[in-house]
Amino acid sequence: MGETTSTPRLTLESLRKEHPEIIEALRTEIENSAAMKEAQAQQEKKLKETETALEEAKAENARLKEALLLIEARTFVEAKVKASTLPEISKTRVAESLAKAPVVKDGKLDEAAYTAAIEAAVKAEAEYLAKLGAGKVSGMGAGAPTEMTLEEAEKAFAERIKSFGGF
Repeated sequence: MGETTSTPRLTLESLRKEHPEIIEALRTEIENSAAMKEAQAQQEKKLKETETALEEAKAENARLKEALLLIEARTFVEAKVKASTLPEISKTRVAESLAKAPVVKDGKLDEAAYTAAIEAAVKAEAEYLAKLGAGKVSGMGAGAPTEMTLEEAEKAFAERIKSFGGF
């Protein structure tokens, strides 16, 4: 038991001479590791670019959905207001106002609530016009013409002509 065996000391130089396959395996492993790190960095860059593109697409999609919803709202409002008895200028004004503020539920028009809002706006406009006296003509000329015979009409016409210094 008194014998001690010493193990030969390994050095880089001794490995190159005696085990070149180990040196080559280490070199390959280091190169593969560097290549993997580069590939991972490229994948992370592509992932970031994809995430950015996705966010931009989501934002564009939201803008397009909002634009479509406003178009649907305008069409819906115009159809409802058109059926009212309001004057055309009032129909246009009410429709423009309501089309800008659609009643939405779960990303879609809430047709029942929107119809109620449209009806309320049309009613309010009609009441406003009634207070102004719109649709009534007063103090504009004589009343409705009465029926007269051809002879009476000719006689009245002749008198009018005389009153203007006629023939």
